[in-house]
Amino acid sequence: MASEKQKGLFEKLKDAVDAAVLSGSKADAPRPRRSSSASLAKDAFLSTAGPGNTQELNKQPSTAELGSAGPPESQLSPRRLAMARDFARGDFKIPQMQDPAFMYKVVSDERAYQLRLLQERRKVLARIPKAHPKAGELQAKIAEGQETVRMLFGLLKRITGREGATGGTDFLPGSG
Repeated sequence: MASEKQKGLFEKLKDAVDAAVLSGSKADAPRPRRSSSASLAKDAFLSTAGPGNTQELNKQPSTAELGSAGPPESQLSPRRLAMARDFARGDFKIPQMQDPAFMYKVVSDERAYQLRLLQERRKVLARIPKAHPKAGELQAKIAEGQETVRMLFGLLKRITGREGATGGTDFLPGSG
């Protein structure tokens, strides 16, 4: 057994949980049977892969809805879009924009909002007749929203990317 100084965070947490749960000696407690990492990954996938599980994710409140004192997302969206466009140009108007974690949160929240708007607009378009006067206007808004989502996704890739790596979404420079 490693000394207390050499233990990693995981071992320390495991020991603390064991002590709290068992309230006694760890030697008397039966050890759970360990399975291979492949079966663990498979079991984890199967437990989350049900038909309704991913639908529940969209029902979770966004960060704008968590605090009742803040403005609604429809008012935050123009601000987040402006911040994302400024960030894409390298124009850091506030110091927090230099923090990748902050910008990732801003851009991902806006992308999620834009995806919800697209989904709502597509539902409305499916309900109205194609000859309806608002159908063309709605299709234009959908096309604009798709372009906005593409831009935000590219920005997320840029924020999370590393020099010379693309996360598997594009070709590496010099390969081909």
